[in-house]
Amino acid sequence: MSNQNTMKAIQISEFGGPEVCQYVDVPIPECDEDQVLVKIAITGINYLDIYTREGVRGGPLPFILGSEGAGKIVAIGSNVNSVTIGNNVVFRGSTTGTYAEYAVVPAWLIYPIPNDIKAEEATSMHLQGMTAHYLANDVFPLSKNHTCLIHAGAGGVGHQLIQLAKEKGARVLTTTSSQEKAQIIKKFGTDDVILYREQDFTEAVLNLTNNDGVDVVFDSVGKTTIEGSIKCTKFLGTVALFGDASGIMPPLETRILAEKCIKLTRVSLMPFVANHQAIKRRCDQLFQLHRAKKLVPMISPIRPLSEAATVLREMANRSTTGKLLLKP
Repeated sequence: MSNQNTMKAIQISEFGGPEVCQYVDVPIPECDEDQVLVKIAITGINYLDIYTREGVRGGPLPFILGSEGAGKIVAIGSNVNSVTIGNNVVFRGSTTGTYAEYAVVPAWLIYPIPNDIKAEEATSMHLQGMTAHYLANDVFPLSKNHTCLIHAGAGGVGHQLIQLAKEKGARVLTTTSSQEKAQIIKKFGTDDVILYREQDFTEAVLNLTNNDGVDVVFDSVGKTTIEGSIKCTKFLGTVALFGDASGIMPPLETRILAEKCIKLTRVSLMPFVANHQAIKRRCDQLFQLHRAKKLVPMISPIRPLSEAATVLREMANRSTTGKLLLKP
């Protein structure tokens, strides 16, 4: 930090690619009556940060990038009584502001980190863990009678969704790009891995399911996979689209759903964690699974905050595995 009133942060002054990420000194924010100020120990990287940086969902310029983190509360607003100064917490920001040394956060978004959980583990199981949780429990409640396909199984959501699906007894098919990633995925319990660069994943899924298809596809890739996802889903099956890693998807001709009467849904995390009770319930369950060794987060080597642009570029190129974290 340059002085007692400023902090280092990744600021966006114009929308664009990784090159617009500026590592600069900015004033430390002050919390209002319903917020807390957190000294950030770990910042979580999510694909939505790319959309924000590009202006797909960004706020008024300039702003600090990032929507997730963990750290210690150093100040609280006058209306806040749910936490105290010194508490270690994990949180998502309202929209932006966590690629920094400090962040102000609405108090209702805060979840206290249990003493037996590390900050990097809590961050890994927060936004992406809760995403896996609502997909497997709410969007399509999995059971031992189901077979699912999970795209991008080595990613931050994918490897956790594999574990949650297996904990529920489902058969899991997973796509990934390389043998190296395939070996990683197998350690998390997937039943079959499909290398999408070497074979057509739709044909592979149909071959693995005796031409029936899967009950549900969890698709975070979107543009390049959606039609294949629909084709390898069984009669009255579900395609749950929850991301756009390959780019914003153009309008879809819905008649392609008719052949097998496929249900297509586009979902996102925020409606499933719209209040503190929902956040607490999901985090409680995820951390309990972690204690029981049924959910083990895969954490990539933690990088300095100053390398944010490089890490985001690697994420966009789909060359990363597991949860990506930055350290201020």
